[in-house]
Amino acid sequence: MNGPESTPSEHQPCCPPQLRNALTDADAIAAARRFKALADPVRVRLLSIIAAHGGGEACPADLAAALTVSQPTISHHLKMLRDSELLTAERHASFVHYHVAPHTLNALSAVLDWFADPPPADPTTGSRHRTADPAPEATMARSLADLPLANTDRMLDRIADRLALRFHGVFSRTTVLRYLHESYELLQQPATVRTHLLTVAEHFTAERLTALAHTRDAAAKAVPDVLFVCTHNAGRSQLAAALLTHHSGGRVTVHSAGSDPAAAMDPAILTVLAEIGVSVDTAFPKPLTDEVVQDADIIVTMGCGDACAILPGKRYYDWDIADPDDASLDLVRTIRDEINQHIQQLITDITPVKEPA
Repeated sequence: MNGPESTPSEHQPCCPPQLRNALTDADAIAAARRFKALADPVRVRLLSIIAAHGGGEACPADLAAALTVSQPTISHHLKMLRDSELLTAERHASFVHYHVAPHTLNALSAVLDWFADPPPADPTTGSRHRTADPAPEATMARSLADLPLANTDRMLDRIADRLALRFHGVFSRTTVLRYLHESYELLQQPATVRTHLLTVAEHFTAERLTALAHTRDAAAKAVPDVLFVCTHNAGRSQLAAALLTHHSGGRVTVHSAGSDPAAAMDPAILTVLAEIGVSVDTAFPKPLTDEVVQDADIIVTMGCGDACAILPGKRYYDWDIADPDDASLDLVRTIRDEINQHIQQLITDITPVKEPA
């Protein structure tokens, strides 16, 4: 004879709990704030782009290139994501880098991966379960990168639209896009800059197209063009370019490039320039390209070997300057002061003296 039906005890629930602990009031408020922040497609897109961007970080210019909304709108949504603690921000020079907050990686990976590609329903129960990912932090960028938003070609197309408008009547959009793709490829090579790649590629392409336009119409140049070349374009040539820009007062156009560009600016260079009130917030190492060389009136080399060909009709200077790479800060200051002396003489040589009225 069967005994009375057993009932679940307090210590043996009939169903396993779905949550480790019930949320406190404070936890519930924080969770609701984050859900509210996610309840907007633009913010979800921003999170996907940032997570899928190189290095897991992006700056507003990268985001503007990827989205069709205005910069103020992007800034508003970034603030909402920061206020909800889904994003963190870190300033580097004039750029602000946005990262997905580390403590939200697991949750965002699960939520966004589920909604982007929900698991199939169990035919018997109708429930949906996904096998736990052993390393959700490592798969966060991968799952978000699969969303259709993180598309480099689409971003480059949007940048090309902006540049084509800027150079309307000078270059066709096809030419602009070709130079943009080439610049992007040059900059993403192992020896060159990696951070903020889309933003830097846009600046680099604009510089190259401007130089190319000048070579086609020399009369369009109002002031002489000076090009500084060293090996890595992270130290000496950047110092010289910053100092000439600072001292010349717009009487010359200044470029710099490297025969083997580094991944980033030498921090010591930024330090010694800041000490004398010279800002190089937007500077970045870039390769030596034909159109920039062709456009230059004066070319100053500093230890770049034979990378820069000797072309007729140009003035050349070769400055014997020590390489600041891995040098002490005191030595970098000495190099800065030595270059500054050369710059003062160069300005005297190449700029006309204003006659008194």
